[in-house]
Amino acid sequence: MNEDSFSFRLSDDVIFYSASLRKGRPYISKYPRDHESIFIVTSGSLLYERQGVRQIIRRGQVGYVSRGSIDKSSAYGADEVSYISSKFNVCQNADFATLPFDVLCSKGGAANYEKLFALAHTTFISKPKGYLTVCNGLLLQIIGYLYAEKTDKGVAQRISPAIELINERYSDAQLRVSELADACGMSVKNFRRVFFDNKGMNPYEYLQKFRVNKAETLLLNTSESVTDIALSCGFSDVYSFSHSFRKNSGVSPISFRISQI
Repeated sequence: MNEDSFSFRLSDDVIFYSASLRKGRPYISKYPRDHESIFIVTSGSLLYERQGVRQIIRRGQVGYVSRGSIDKSSAYGADEVSYISSKFNVCQNADFATLPFDVLCSKGGAANYEKLFALAHTTFISKPKGYLTVCNGLLLQIIGYLYAEKTDKGVAQRISPAIELINERYSDAQLRVSELADACGMSVKNFRRVFFDNKGMNPYEYLQKFRVNKAETLLLNTSESVTDIALSCGFSDVYSFSHSFRKNSGVSPISFRISQI
């Protein structure tokens, strides 16, 4: 599936349920699953096994089970593991898994998944008027958050060559944004956009902030002169160094060093 055109609709058979597995009593599917599932571990840790692949999913983390899976789930490292799960089908590509997720699709913390799962489960059990619409909406919200996490990771991977180059050559005053873009195989315009989407600042701002952070370490831990530190961190002169340092740290390099003594 092309992730850039990620779009689908859920069918009306979405369900939410809670379950537990006790140590030594795993769940083993006998037939390929005819649905997809997303679940969150609410206590303990779950060991998921499929075709020789083993994945531990801990409390607060979200797992994904694709259509067609023949698998095994069991409690790991504790007497019992509990989870809330959803089962659903989609209205497109019904013959194969649609969602582009790994088994461990979120390590937690990026969104309040526990709250969303709990609300969907409570709504499904109590069945108020319009509950299926509410549950579908909550599931789509969960999937949206998961997809956003996956996309963010993809962007980070796309600009990782530029980050590596900055680590290697931050001391080079001649390092240019065009070189960072080339390292990622992008045009400068596209690179600036992708970089900003991931880091919240343009590549030049990131490079200068990186250099200032390196300079702070040297100011604190060495007796090198401000001029030598400026040049070793990739600034062309003391003036540009002082300007960038004050912009990022709020004080001059000399004031920063004195305040830490």
